[in-house]
Amino acid sequence: PDQRDQYSMGDPRNSDPPVVRNEEGDGESHTAGFSVNAAIPIHNNSQIYFFGGATHRRMESASLFRRPIDATVIRAIHPDGFLPIIENGIDDVFATAGMRRSVRQWRWDISSTIGGNRFQYDLHDSNNASMGLQSPTDFYIGEQRALQWTNNVDIVGAAKMRNRSINIAAGGEFRIDTYGIRRGDSASYENGGQAILDGTAQGQLAAIGAQGMFGFQPIDEVAASRSSVAAYIDLESRLFPRLLVDGAARAERYSDFGGTIDEKFATRVDLFPGFALRGSIGTGFRAPSLNQSNFATTRSTFVIKDGVAGVYQIRTFPVRTAEAKVLGAQPLEPEQSLSLSAGIVFDRPSL
Repeated sequence: PDQRDQYSMGDPRNSDPPVVRNEEGDGESHTAGFSVNAAIPIHNNSQIYFFGGATHRRMESASLFRRPIDATVIRAIHPDGFLPIIENGIDDVFATAGMRRSVRQWRWDISSTIGGNRFQYDLHDSNNASMGLQSPTDFYIGEQRALQWTNNVDIVGAAKMRNRSINIAAGGEFRIDTYGIRRGDSASYENGGQAILDGTAQGQLAAIGAQGMFGFQPIDEVAASRSSVAAYIDLESRLFPRLLVDGAARAERYSDFGGTIDEKFATRVDLFPGFALRGSIGTGFRAPSLNQSNFATTRSTFVIKDGVAGVYQIRTFPVRTAEAKVLGAQPLEPEQSLSLSAGIVFDRPSL
């Protein structure tokens, strides 16, 4: 129960028994989805295939309760205060279609995959104090979107060279990524210019934007994209009856982060039947995602400084912007890694 006074001094309702005003813990969530997986033979050793799915999720969670005595409350709209409810809508969809074929000791696979995500924000039972009596109580806060389209070709097989069998895998990939932020409705972030209508703070500057969650502004909007192309090869062979070696390399180039070549080498030595040693060394590369590089948001807060009330904007800048650079931000860099592993393999025949 909230023990604080809820109404202005002298209001008899302050003597009412305290009640629970806030909601804690996990919010409410409803999810619906479907998936499909299919393959159709078109020849003795060939088939086309498809798999995909979609999900839709609606979630609700509560912000903090605004008391009717608070300056952020338009009491003519919410005479007993309000508890803002944040509603999220999340949509995920993906689909893959491809064709694969086997010819003797070789197999190839060509596929295309597209996947997307949309994250929408809505706010209910709130107000924008700076809009006075013109404030709505429901707000569209905005949304984030991401899409990825990936195309692959892979070939796997075996070849003979100097009486040794070599397992070969090779392939290529082309990918396009997009990311965007869409602004909310203007009431979710604008300064309506209306002063506080009543109460002890009457006539002072009112808080800007929707209470509970501030909307994405036009300056937050983003429409970013990039492409990448890659190719790889993997060779594996027993150089000697007890020595297996494997080497792989992948070359990749991003339109925004340049190119990289990564390698891996692995080996296994069978010392005697049922006992072997294995080890590997490899490098890795990961380019920052588009939302890491481009996410932006703006918030407004009411501050009293040196006795003077003012509304200040607090903004998260993408590192690429001039403002972020002035503040000392550096461009994001790809992550590079080196991994080493070693192990013992023991196989005891069943008795």
